[in-house]
Amino acid sequence: MSPTFLKFKSYTFYVNSREESRKHIHVQTLDGELKIWLEPEMEIDKIYNVKPKEVREILQIVKEHKNEFIKNGKNTSIFEITGITRHGIWFILDNKEYLIPFKDYPMLKRLSVEDLLNASFSPPEHIYWKKHDIDIELSALENPEKYNLIYKE
Repeated sequence: MSPTFLKFKSYTFYVNSREESRKHIHVQTLDGELKIWLEPEMEIDKIYNVKPKEVREILQIVKEHKNEFIKNGKNTSIFEITGITRHGIWFILDNKEYLIPFKDYPMLKRLSVEDLLNASFSPPEHIYWKKHDIDIELSALENPEKYNLIYKE
């Protein structure tokens, strides 16, 4: 899974085990997560439910530990689930990282870790859990504002 490189206050800093070649760090807070590119310049790539004050503090911590974080990281595969957190499922597809938030896809939160890891990619743009007949379109993750339907149980 993902080795933890630093715990500070309520933040956990980690790098997924098999991911993009561009160096970055993930940070989990009590309420959210973010991904920060470390190269070529430090910049936020993804942010999910993290308060501005926390973002500023996290960026300062990453700046102080940047060289330590850069030493870690691996290359990516074509499709791979790289992490499961309390907020959702992280995966990479063709060198791009995605988060499937449990708040938007609550049916996934009830699945076992084993079942979550048994996802497959169905070209051109579907992530599919065959055993549970759950199918998520990549475009819904990339442009959620274009999909106004909300899953209801």
